Amino acid sequence: MLSKKWNVPILFLNTAWAAADSENYRDGAMGKDAYNMYVGKNWPNRQPYTNLKNTLRYFHSWLGIRAVLWAHGENDAQHGVTENSYFENIKTLIDKSRNDAGFIAPWILARSSAGEAYPKPYPPIIQAQNRMFKIKNYAVYRGPDLDTVQMPRPKHGHFENISGGIQGLTLAAQSWNRMLTDSLLETMGSLQAKYTIHTGVVPSKVKPGVPFFLPFHLNGISSGTIPLQAELLNEHHEFVDTVGKGNLSPMRILIPETIKTGKYTIRITSSQPIIPGSVSTTMDVITLADGHQYINHIEARKMDTYVQVSWLMSVYPSLKKMTLQKTMDGIAYTDVATFEPVQNAFNSRIYTFTDANDNNPTRFYRLKTEDVEGQASFSPIATVFEANSLPPFIAFPNPVSDQLFYLRSETEQPILDCRLYNIYGKEHPISTNSNEMSGAIAVRPTTFLPSGLYILLIKTPTGSTSQTIVFK
Repeated sequence: MLSKKWNVPILFLNTAWAAADSENYRDGAMGKDAYNMYVGKNWPNRQPYTNLKNTLRYFHSWLGIRAVLWAHGENDAQHGVTENSYFENIKTLIDKSRNDAGFIAPWILARSSAGEAYPKPYPPIIQAQNRMFKIKNYAVYRGPDLDTVQMPRPKHGHFENISGGIQGLTLAAQSWNRMLTDSLLETMGSLQAKYTIHTGVVPSKVKPGVPFFLPFHLNGISSGTIPLQAELLNEHHEFVDTVGKGNLSPMRILIPETIKTGKYTIRITSSQPIIPGSVSTTMDVITLADGHQYINHIEARKMDTYVQVSWLMSVYPSLKKMTLQKTMDGIAYTDVATFEPVQNAFNSRIYTFTDANDNNPTRFYRLKTEDVEGQASFSPIATVFEANSLPPFIAFPNPVSDQLFYLRSETEQPILDCRLYNIYGKEHPISTNSNEMSGAIAVRPTTFLPSGLYILLIKTPTGSTSQTIVFK
C-alpha cells in the first residue's frame, strides 16, 4: 500500500517479540533480564529489547529511518497494568533506545489495548498512549486506532485474514496506511546516516598471536578524530573479542592466541558517535598456520585470446616482491612475471597480469611472495579449466607425489563423502580443503601413505564413483 502510494520501495525491519509486555521491554532496556510469565523463566539475551536495540544500532544507523511503528498494549491490558506504569515503561523504552542508537528516531504509536482476552478498549493503556503524544518536542506521533479493527479477535489474539470472513490483517494495514500521510512524514522528517565506516581487506588466512594491519575508510568525519575499535565476529556473526583500537588507517590487529581455529570476520566500529562499520570478508584463523596469507583472493579467467590473472593483496608492509608462476601439470611451476608492491604498506591493492593463451586445456597459477627478510610464501592456486579438459571428481595429478592430490569440484553436484582405501579394503583417513585451489578440492591423507595402489570412493547427491589412485 505504502509503496504504491509513494511510488518508492519501502523497507520494514521487524523487531517484534511475541508475548512481551511493557515491563519486559523496560527491564531489557535497563540492562535486566526480563521475566516471561508464560513459561516461567527469563527471556534470553535481554530480549525483547535487544531486537529493537540491535536493529536501530546496526542497521538504521547506516540505512537511515523514517520511524519506529509501535503497535502494543493488549498484553498489558489483559493483566490490568495501570496507566502510569505503562506510560513510564514505554517512555523508558523510547528514551533508552534513542540513547543506545545514538540518534532520535521518531516513534508512531498505535492506540492498541483490546484483544481476545480483553475484547474492548482498556482506558488506562489508551490514556498512557495519548499522554505520549502530548509531550512537547518528543517526536512521538499518533498512530491508527487498532482497537476498532477485527473485534472480537480470533482465539490466538492476533489480526487474521479469515477465509470468507473479516480480513483483519488487511484492515490493520489499511489503518496504518491512512495514518501515514504526506503531512505526517513531512513533520517527522527522515534520518539519514551522517557517518559510515567501510572495513577494508583482511588476509585470507591468519595465525593467532601475530599482528597484521587492516585498512578502513571513514565517511562524514575526518579520520583520526574519533576512537575506533575492531570487533572479531565468529561464523555466526556473534561478537568474540576486540582485536584492535585506534583512530588511523590501517589499524593494527592482533587475534589472541586463545582464539580457536575457525572462520571469522572483522568489523570496525565507533561508539562515540555510534557507527557500526561494514563487515570484512571471511578469514580463516588457523592456530597451526606458519603465518598469514596476505593474498585475500586470486583468480584466473580465460578471455578470447588471453588469460587474465588477478589478485587482491591485503596490507603487507614488509612485502618486497611478487612472482607469478604457472604450471600445466600441477607439479612443475615456472616463473611468468615479477612485480614490485604498489603502495601496499598502508592499503590493499588489486594487481592484474595478462598471460598469452597457449591453448593448453588446463593451467594453474600461483603467486610467490617474498618479504624484506627473504621469507617466501605461496598463494592459493588459481585454475583455468577448458571445457571438457578435466571431468569433475577425477583426481590429479595421478600418480600422486608429495601426499597431495586434487579433485575438480562442481557446484551443482557437491561431494557429500570422500573416502580412501588400500587394495585390501582398509580405510585411510583424509582431510579436504577447498581454499587451496579455485575450482578444486585439495585432498591429503592424515598420515603418510607408502607407495602403492589406493581406491578413492566419492559420493554425490546423484550416486557414487570410485577410481584408482597411485601414490609414488
